[in-house]
Parts: sequence; C-alpha cells; structure tokens
Amino acid sequence: MEIGVSTACFYPMQTEEALALLANGGVACCEIFLNSLGELRQAFIAELANIKNAGGTKVIAVHSGVSFAEPTLFFSDYERRYEEGLELYRRYFAVTAELGAHYFIFHGDRQIGRVSEEIGFERFARLADEASAAGVTLLQENVNAHKSAHPDYIKRMRRALGEKARFCLDLKQAVRAGFDPYVIMDAMGEDLRHIHISDHTQSASCLLPGRGNFDFATFFARCDAAGYQGAGMIEVYADAYRKADEVIKTYQILCG
Repeated sequence: MEIGVSTACFYPMQTEEALALLANGGVACCEIFLNSLGELRQAFIAELANIKNAGGTKVIAVHSGVSFAEPTLFFSDYERRYEEGLELYRRYFAVTAELGAHYFIFHGDRQIGRVSEEIGFERFARLADEASAAGVTLLQENVNAHKSAHPDYIKRMRRALGEKARFCLDLKQAVRAGFDPYVIMDAMGEDLRHIHISDHTQSASCLLPGRGNFDFATFFARCDAAGYQGAGMIEVYADAYRKADEVIKTYQILCG
C-alpha cells in the first residue's frame, strides 16, 4: 500500500504551507484539505500545483472545507440550495482534477436527515455523475454522527447505487462511531478506494500510527489479501502530536 499524509494533519496551518511541509519532507503522495472557499481560486490552485510539482508529491484525493454543510446543501428539501451546492461542487471536482487527484471525499447526510434514504442515494448518484464528468471519483467516507457511520447503511448504498458507490475508510471515524474498523471495511468490500489511517487506544480515538494499540501489520496484510489498490493517508488531528515533524517521521516509519 502506498502511504501518504493529509494536509488536514496540520490544521489550522495554511493549506499551502501544509502542502509545502509535505513536499519538502519527501512525502510521495498526499491528500489536500481545502479549508476555505477562497482556496478554490485558480491562482491558489496554481500555487498548490507548483508546490506539489516542485516536491514530486502526488495528490491522491481532495477534501472540501465545507463538508460540514453537505447535509444542508444536498439533503434538504430546498431545491435552489441543492442546485447551488451542485454548482459549488462542480468547482471542487474541477480543482481535484486540476491537481491530478483521482478522488474527492464526501461526508454526506447526518444520521437524522430531512430526506428519505432513497432520495439521498439519488442525490449522491447525481454528484457521482458530476464528479465523473470531471474525471474524478466521488468517495463516501464513513463519518461519525453521519448515516455513513453505520455498516448497514454502507451496504444498502452499495446495493442501491452499484458502481457509483465508492468509499473512503477512516479508521478514527469508525472508532468514534463505536464500530470495529474491520466491520466498516468489510461493508465497503471491493468498492473501497481510499483509506485514512490513524491509531487508537481504549481512551484515545485519534493517535499517530504506532502510538496506540491498532495492529497495522495485520491491517495492511488484510488490505493486500483483499486486493486493495489504493493509498493509506495518515490523517490525524493536531492534538495527536507536539511537533509537525513527528507526522513526517511516522510517515517514514510506515514506508519502511
């Protein structure tokens, strides 16, 4: 499995500074978390492209800084806002493609939503089509307090959407939702395309890999056995370490 790092690890560091930290640190691949709408400007995307190209760092996935608003944008009964959300995300998909990334990460609706599951799946399918038109694959992430946190929802989504249902597994989000990560992984099955990796203990849900109790050797072996072809992105919160170089060192250890 190819290992990388998400710029989200360094939030609230400016996105371009976080990317430069990874590129200068020899990180081969990354995920970029765009933290403001202003970061969708063409000039800013060009700046990010220059940084990642200079460091030889591939961008695998992009994450929206307005994912918190996805329930309101896409899963309400207000049609105009839904259309505005589509227009905004078309820009995100275009930016994802411009950065050379394959995937765009999506949180989706919260557990208690305003539209039916059937309508929710239809709207995800529409977004998946918009992403595909830009040359990008939309990935549903399992997120605590969201519908996607539950393995049964993931299974129903796969049945309803077929090849349009593709997924990102987040280990810490599985733990926070009270599920064994392997249960979520199995629910995603062969439609798993991207992984956010972190460690945990019984009392801490988000640690740098190697600082908790999770058996990564077994996890990576299981991914290999399942034929997983994607990357594993280190994605932790800033309170999981004291100095930014700890994240780079963890990356180097995982890369062997």
